[in-house]
Amino acid sequence: MNLSEEIAHKTYNNGNLITLKDVWFLGFAHDAYEFCFQVPLEKCIWGYGWRYTPEEHPFFHAFGQEEFLDTFYYRYRPQSALEAVILQPGHGGWESLFVPWRCTIKPPKKPEQHPFIEDGGTQHYGPVSLERLNREKRRLSTVLTSIQEIGYQGGNGEHDHIRGYFMVQDDDFLFYIGAGKHRAAALLKLGYTSLPATFSIFVPRMPRLISHQHLELLAGKVYDRRILPTVKTMFDGYFNEGIRQRRKSLLASWIQ
Repeated sequence: MNLSEEIAHKTYNNGNLITLKDVWFLGFAHDAYEFCFQVPLEKCIWGYGWRYTPEEHPFFHAFGQEEFLDTFYYRYRPQSALEAVILQPGHGGWESLFVPWRCTIKPPKKPEQHPFIEDGGTQHYGPVSLERLNREKRRLSTVLTSIQEIGYQGGNGEHDHIRGYFMVQDDDFLFYIGAGKHRAAALLKLGYTSLPATFSIFVPRMPRLISHQHLELLAGKVYDRRILPTVKTMFDGYFNEGIRQRRKSLLASWIQ
């Protein structure tokens, strides 16, 4: 199949909300790329853990007052991925703003076309240029208006599929949105409670599922094994309820 061709996606499990059991199945099924599945919006995340709920996502508030994005990108200015996730200064040996498990493993042969890069050209922290800030505002407004006028057409027409990968910790899971974050925010604003999503089909393929076991396997290959505790702290920060409450509190204070 050519990289530019799309799969005709089928609806997974009759459109019922997925569970942890479904997450594991989809993470390892050989035909998982052929399906769209319904993820509870509360389980969906943007960037460093900002969940798609009215109390936790900056974009939700930007729909009603665009200037809130100015405040968010000015206030939220982490210096490392660790600080960005756990909301405390420090880098723990990983000074990059990229999360370490989102590595690019090069294929043995160079692909004929450039691989699809999720989150290409986006960021989840400030400061940003005025041009980028205005582009973000226009994008949110345009997507919301489009869905209001013609409905959400994921993969069929104006709106492409929302794509990402699963994160699993013990008996809990999250869905990291890598492509379609503005569409997802618009659906949240319009009252949707779940999100139709799928995986990337491009080569090199993005991961479908990341767990502690995968972090162990990447240690010594993608990052120094000595910083594995930092990587796990980052990963666990996405699931930490205490940190989640701090995100809510920060947004509430910035809105005021």
